[in-house]
Amino acid sequence: MTRLNARLLATGGVILSMLLIYGVQVEIDQRQAHPPGGDETLYVRDPELMRRLSLGYESLLADIYWLRAVQYYGRKPKKSETQSYAMLEPLLNLATTFDPEMTAVYRFGAMFLSESQPIGPGEPLKAIELLNKGIMNNPNVWRFYFDKGFVYLWHLKDHKAAGRAFLEGARLPAAPKWLESLAATSMGEAGELETARYLWTHEFEEAESESVRSNARNHLNSLQIDEDRWRLEFLVTKFQEKTGRVLTDLNQLVNAGCIRFIPTDPSGAPYEYDRDAKGVYPAKASKVTYFPLKAEARKVFQQKLESEWEAARTAPQ
Repeated sequence: MTRLNARLLATGGVILSMLLIYGVQVEIDQRQAHPPGGDETLYVRDPELMRRLSLGYESLLADIYWLRAVQYYGRKPKKSETQSYAMLEPLLNLATTFDPEMTAVYRFGAMFLSESQPIGPGEPLKAIELLNKGIMNNPNVWRFYFDKGFVYLWHLKDHKAAGRAFLEGARLPAAPKWLESLAATSMGEAGELETARYLWTHEFEEAESESVRSNARNHLNSLQIDEDRWRLEFLVTKFQEKTGRVLTDLNQLVNAGCIRFIPTDPSGAPYEYDRDAKGVYPAKASKVTYFPLKAEARKVFQQKLESEWEAARTAPQ
């Protein structure tokens, strides 16, 4: 190839790249007033086609489209317009197709997509899709799993999915140990108590400092207290349904043969029944640092107890 031909090819590539960028900019400027129709967004909606047309300028175009995505996200609409983020996902998709290793685009892009109106489009599922693309292209980046878990936890209120994402990230060699703690906490809040117990036990056994070991011990003790409380409260409900009497003291369960004795928490303090609150709680003398789980976990556990109760009731004698 002659020097002249090389210059012409390079110049042609720059011009083509500028035309592609100009096309996207025109659509961004017109999108608010004119919804897209037909194939006019082909150059935006088909990033793979644009990558093939980039003539080796993928990194440059990735930087430019990421910059345009940031500018587009941060722009302020006119007073007569409502904020629209229709072009945000296509721009992020373009940037990450041109350069699949731009970790910042996946991470900040997911944050942009998941933010609720008017700050963002309020599309956490698209944020998950973008992070999954990042994981596919960069499988050893634990931060993508952390971000994915955060989106599930904060925006979708799905503790179980968040726990799974944190756990996947925690298994990567470079992942920090606290990511497994997040997984354990999220699994516990989702009602996955056995999984949470396994993770906290693993952290307790592998802890390299007393503070980490103590934190894991407190969570393990808290899981035990929650299970004990919920089982006792379940028995209280069944006792009252069967007898028609209002329980005032856990000794009534012992006298009725529902339990052999009043159980104690991990510190040896017996549980107490609060008639006014209609619940079982650790005794004031308890020495356990208690982290109670939320209502979602209790609901899941109660469903498990109901299933066990029904199975025992209908089992052949």
